[in-house]
Amino acid sequence: MDEIAHEAGEDPFAFRRKHLEGRHRAVLERAAEMANWGSRPVEGHARGIAIRESFGTIVAQVADVSVDDQGKVRVHTVWSAADPGEVINPATFRAQIEGGVIYGLTAALYGEITVKNGRVQERNFPDYDMVRMGDAPRQHDGLGQALLRFRQAATGQQQRASLHQRLRLHVRLVELAAELAQPVHFEHRP
Repeated sequence: MDEIAHEAGEDPFAFRRKHLEGRHRAVLERAAEMANWGSRPVEGHARGIAIRESFGTIVAQVADVSVDDQGKVRVHTVWSAADPGEVINPATFRAQIEGGVIYGLTAALYGEITVKNGRVQERNFPDYDMVRMGDAPRQHDGLGQALLRFRQAATGQQQRASLHQRLRLHVRLVELAAELAQPVHFEHRP
C-alpha cells in the first residue's frame, strides 16, 4: 500500500483514508490523531501507518522508527487504535493488542529460522531472538474511550431488551472498573 501511495505522490495516511469509509476510516483517523501524524517526526525518525481487519476487529497502528549507523532498526513508539465490536474484558483486549505489537515486531525484525544439514538450529526461545523488554517500544492505545462506548452500547442493548425501552447510559469509569473486576464467565458457542 505504501508503494502505491508513493507512486501516486500521496501521503500514506491520506491515501489510505481516501479509500476507506465507516469503521475502518474512523480507526485509521484515530491512530493518526493519536500519533499526531501531521507533525514532523523527531530528527532521524520516520513514521509508518497500517490498518488491518482480522477476526472482525479493525486495528490501525502508527510506528515511530529509526535506523542507527549499523543498520539496526529501532521501533520507539507504537500507537494502536482498534474497533473490536463488543468487548467483555477491556484489560484482556488491551493485552492482546500490546502483545500483538511485540509478536509482530519480533517476526519483522528477527523472524528467521536457520536450517543446517537438514536440522533447525534454534531449539527454543534462548536460541531465537525476540523483542526483549529493553527494546520494546512505548505503546499508546486508543482503546479506553472506544471500549467504554462499546460497553455502554452493549449494556444499553441488554437493558433495553429486558425493560422494553431505550435507556441513555452515563457510565462512570469507576463503575466500569468495578464491573470489570468481577469474574467473567464465557459461554462456548459452536
